[in-house]
Amino acid sequence: MSGEVTKIIKEINQGKIPPYIVIHGDDELFVSQSAQEIAEVILPPEERDFNYDLLSGKELDFSELFSQAHTYPFLGERRLIIVKEAYFFAPKSKDAVKLTSEAKRQFADTREVEQILKEEPVEFSTIIFTASFVIKKTDPLFKLILKHGVEILITTAKKFNPNTDRTYLLAEKTLRARGKKIDYETYELLLAKCGNNSRLILDELEKVATYIGDEAFITNEHINELVVKVAEENIFQFLEDLTSKKLANTLIELNRLKEENNRPEILLFMIINNFRWINQLLEMRLEGAFKNFRRFDYYTFQNSIIPVLKEKYSDVLPSEKRANVLMQHPFVIMKNYQACLKYKPTEIKKIMEALERIDIAMKTSSSDIWLKLENLILIICNAAPVALI
Repeated sequence: MSGEVTKIIKEINQGKIPPYIVIHGDDELFVSQSAQEIAEVILPPEERDFNYDLLSGKELDFSELFSQAHTYPFLGERRLIIVKEAYFFAPKSKDAVKLTSEAKRQFADTREVEQILKEEPVEFSTIIFTASFVIKKTDPLFKLILKHGVEILITTAKKFNPNTDRTYLLAEKTLRARGKKIDYETYELLLAKCGNNSRLILDELEKVATYIGDEAFITNEHINELVVKVAEENIFQFLEDLTSKKLANTLIELNRLKEENNRPEILLFMIINNFRWINQLLEMRLEGAFKNFRRFDYYTFQNSIIPVLKEKYSDVLPSEKRANVLMQHPFVIMKNYQACLKYKPTEIKKIMEALERIDIAMKTSSSDIWLKLENLILIICNAAPVALI
């Protein structure tokens, strides 16, 4: 818990509860955790049935927000509203792509909102705004909110120390619960690959801890072998969101990959491979290859299931590595098996048809390939017909 969070919690316990709290910074994990810690002091979970609202900042309706804030609490003394990821504080930055078109229209004219913020806020409500980026001090809405509210800026330390690095201490605690350890030198290697993104660091450690099985220590060799750099991680996150049919997340990731100047043909190649593997695993599942394994962890999948699959299907699947799901890393096979559970054979047939169409279009047409990829995502997520390609 940061010093600023501790200070505000102390003031809240003394009865000094601000009407607005803005928590922002470049560390999404600790921004989120700080908001949760403060929220639990203002309104404990057992009191939230009627007086708590969680709103999305990317599609926020300000009139709805202030209507809720001005509604007197029911069977309680205080109302709490959390606005998660308040992207309207960054209307001219790349974060603005995450706003819905309706939200962009609304934030283009904030005169009504500014007028409300100039008024004296009600005493029985608190609104917590969170943003995983640093809000500019010159932002007009931010300045108005701070006239009655408080700010908590979560920054990532530039000089790391194992005794004070919050992410390292949390990573140690998480690994300890799994019987694993990591020294600080190895952690710094992970930091170099992931950047100062706490959630990404912890996600990668979770993946590494799963990979190494019974080994107790995470080493530099494990990190170098298993952790990809952030740019590659964005692509893998895109593919995971896509195969999980998370439409909004996938479109956001696609836009980010476009901004990073990734080549669309490479993305298509990876999408085709993923769905080829998913299709292969789906066919195995329909043949009953997994019927004796109702529930399993990674260890069981790697040591009990994959050997059986290889023995039965090695002669049936393509001999080329990239076209054969059973020639991939066991973790990749398991992730694709989990993805195949979300699809019916008719869906996969439709997706494979769409992939064939877009592959031909990319080779024969000069039209906007990024737009075609966006249309492909809509098809995969069941939001559009194949004819859209």
